[in-house]
Amino acid sequence: MDPECTSIGNGCFLAEPSCYRLTSPAYDQQTTQKSRIENIAWSVAGAIFGVFPLMLISLCLYISNRKGNQTQKRHDGVQYVEDETSQLIPHNHPDRMESITKGNQTHIRYDDRGNMEDDVAQPVLQNHPDRMESTEESPLDRLIFEQWEEDNTLFVPTKACEEVKNLINNRNVVVVTGHSGCGKSAAIHHIALEYRNSGWIVKPVVDVKEMMQIIRTMESGLLNRTLFILNDPIGQDSFDEMEYIVWRKYEETLQACLRNVKLLLTCRKIIQSDVRVKGLLKDTSNVVDLSSDELSLSNSEKIKIWSVHSSNELLRCIEDFIVYFVTISEVEIFSKLVATSASGEWSGKL
Repeated sequence: MDPECTSIGNGCFLAEPSCYRLTSPAYDQQTTQKSRIENIAWSVAGAIFGVFPLMLISLCLYISNRKGNQTQKRHDGVQYVEDETSQLIPHNHPDRMESITKGNQTHIRYDDRGNMEDDVAQPVLQNHPDRMESTEESPLDRLIFEQWEEDNTLFVPTKACEEVKNLINNRNVVVVTGHSGCGKSAAIHHIALEYRNSGWIVKPVVDVKEMMQIIRTMESGLLNRTLFILNDPIGQDSFDEMEYIVWRKYEETLQACLRNVKLLLTCRKIIQSDVRVKGLLKDTSNVVDLSSDELSLSNSEKIKIWSVHSSNELLRCIEDFIVYFVTISEVEIFSKLVATSASGEWSGKL
C-alpha cells in the first residue's frame, strides 16, 4: 500500500484524487434491479392501459354499426312488404294504412295498429318507368299465347277442366294437381285463353317473384281483371327446395295479392303431397286433383282425345283391326258354342 495514502475505511483513502471504492455495496445493486423492474412494469401498464381503451372503443363501434345495419335491413324488408301489400289491399280494408299523395311523393301514416306517426316520403308508383297502364301484351306473351292457341286446337273439354273453370270463376287461386301427363297444363292454358278472349289480362310467369314484380307495376284498376298462369312453382320433376324457399318467402305477400288478382297454377301430385309443403299449396279448398277417381278421364273422353290426336289413316287401320279381331272372335266363339251344344257335353269353357 502507498504510505502517502491514509485509509479511512471501506477501501477509501483520504486526500488522494485517485481514491476509489474497491467493492460495490450490496444495497446499490438491489436498488438498481428494483428500479429496472419498476420501469418495465410501468411500461407494460402504460401499454395495456393505452391499447385497451382503443380496443374497447373499436369493439363498441363495431357492435353499434352491426346492429344499425341489421335494424336497417329489417326496416327495409318490412317497408318492402308494406309497399307491395298496401297497393293490393282494398281501400276500405281496416288494416290498410292511409296514404296522402302530394306532388311526386306519397306521405304514409299508419292506423291505430301501426307504430309510426311521422309521415314517410315514398315515391309514387305512377312515376315508375315500367308501370303497366294498359292491356298491351309483350312480344314474349304474344308468342306464348300463339303456342297455346296452336295446342288448343287439339284440346278436348273434360269434366275435370270444367271443375277447374268453375272453381277459378268463384275463387282467386286454384292449384291444379295430378300425375304427370294427366292434362294439367293443357287445362289451365285452355281456361287462360278463354279469359283472354273475354278481355282479361293474362300473364304467364315463371315464378312467384316475377308475379310480384308485375303486380307492383300495374295500375290498381287492372288488378281485378288479371289472371296469372304459373306452372310447377316448386319443382317440375321433383321437389325443389330452393324454389320452395322462394315460394315461402313471397307466400304471405302473395295471399294479400290474391284479394284482387287471380292465380291458376299447376303442381305435380307427388310434389304437392310432399310433407315439406305447407300453406297455400296444401289448402284443399283450392286444389283440384285431375287424377282423382271423380275427375280422371272417362272412356268416352279417352276415345275423343285419341280421335283428335290420331291421324285419319291410323284410325282407319285401327278400326279395321278391331272389326277383323271382333269378327274372327265372334265366329270362333259361335262355332265352339255350336259344337259343344251338339255333343251335349257343355263344360262352360270355350
